[in-house]
Amino acid sequence: MSMKVNGLSLDTLHQWNDSSLTMLYACFFKALVNYSFQMTSDEEISKDIVQEVFWNLWKNKPSFKTIAQLKVYLYTGVRNGTLNQIRAIRAERTHVVRISDRMQEYQLAEDGSEEFFPEEVYRQLFLSIDELPARQREIFLMSMEGKKNGEIAKILDIAIDTVKTHKRRAIMALRDKLSLEVFSLLFVLVVFNE
Repeated sequence: MSMKVNGLSLDTLHQWNDSSLTMLYACFFKALVNYSFQMTSDEEISKDIVQEVFWNLWKNKPSFKTIAQLKVYLYTGVRNGTLNQIRAIRAERTHVVRISDRMQEYQLAEDGSEEFFPEEVYRQLFLSIDELPARQREIFLMSMEGKKNGEIAKILDIAIDTVKTHKRRAIMALRDKLSLEVFSLLFVLVVFNE
């Protein structure tokens, strides 16, 4: 049973300091991203999944008796994270189709009631976004541009949890201001982009 891989020993790892995490990252990051990439075909998504596994490892600081246990933990975490991401993407696509169908029906209403125009959705959406506090608005617009939480945190030089908090508060504020159709569109544009 090997107690060491590429210079990283379990004793070093269990110190849970910057040096041990750097060594762990150097030993496994590329292989784990490649493992996830085989299922997602998206390098950025795969990197995010692996980062999340490393974050959970760092946060929980489990103790491993062997390097094999460590590898099982890492590869299982990446596998589960990847499968969850794939399920979320499928759910998003299903949700988009449902919203699209419902919005189309609303556009084609024959009862003479108010017609629905896509331009009106965006007008309502951006008017409401403009009313958000400055930092929430900035983070929210970056999310709408397709930036991931980690990218936003890096650009703004803030913690990822701060990004998530601002985004969540913005979504809650917008949910109260927008119609169901407009909020549903917003939900697809931003929430599934996390």
